[in-house]
Amino acid sequence: MERDTLIRRLAPLLALPDGTLAEVESPLQRIRIIKAGAQIHFYFVDADTTLNGPMSRIDLRRPLYLLADYTQMATLALLWRPQPQRACLIGLAGGRISLVLHHHLPQLVIDNVEIDPAVGPLAECFFGLIFDHRQRLIVADAWAHLLATPEQYDFIVMDAFSDATDDLDQLASPSFYGDCQAHLVAGGVVVVNMLKNDPHYQEKRSTFVEYFRYTYLAPRRGGAVLFGCDELVTMPELMNRATAIQRRCAFEFPFVARAAQLRLL
Repeated sequence: MERDTLIRRLAPLLALPDGTLAEVESPLQRIRIIKAGAQIHFYFVDADTTLNGPMSRIDLRRPLYLLADYTQMATLALLWRPQPQRACLIGLAGGRISLVLHHHLPQLVIDNVEIDPAVGPLAECFFGLIFDHRQRLIVADAWAHLLATPEQYDFIVMDAFSDATDDLDQLASPSFYGDCQAHLVAGGVVVVNMLKNDPHYQEKRSTFVEYFRYTYLAPRRGGAVLFGCDELVTMPELMNRATAIQRRCAFEFPFVARAAQLRLL
């Protein structure tokens, strides 16, 4: 989808008054969509009505600019697979990473795996996603999807949680990472967003580092984004690739600067 077409599609949302645009109670969670100026935010609502998030943010005037630091960092998966054919993104919310990759990489097919059936329609309505043959929505448990699919991915991005209290420790286990790795093409990479306020943060980080032959870390406010792979790529080579990818894709966020934050653990 062209940038101008995307902005025109989102323009009616820009004209709406600030405040709650939608609230959905799914069997799994309660979701609230809030407009604040030119931005729309995706929140989970806790049992005590506390807002948890935002899980996604979009600037309706600049929809291809990723506002959250970890979403910018997740796109660094391209450093290992600059011409990806298929990717798996686990945990949808507003689908910010998916929207940007779908726009800039016309050859890429994205499998968005989301366990909550209420999330996809909200991402379409308020965050500009259009599900098609390249932008696929798979409503399923992430691990069950990996066990069932024959697909091989250039990269898998794990970002499925609502907060640090979520009981998703099974998706940070050697067994899960093993199944992820079994669905990677040669040279592929697994990307995981981790929160420092997760009581198991250090344990999960250690498990990730121990499982993959090479681990790279991009530090972020409140956590880190980890990249696990079997291919050692030097920092000079990563930076050369980052510059070439930015020249080709013209990302609206500081892709090369994010690459410079990577370090090998």
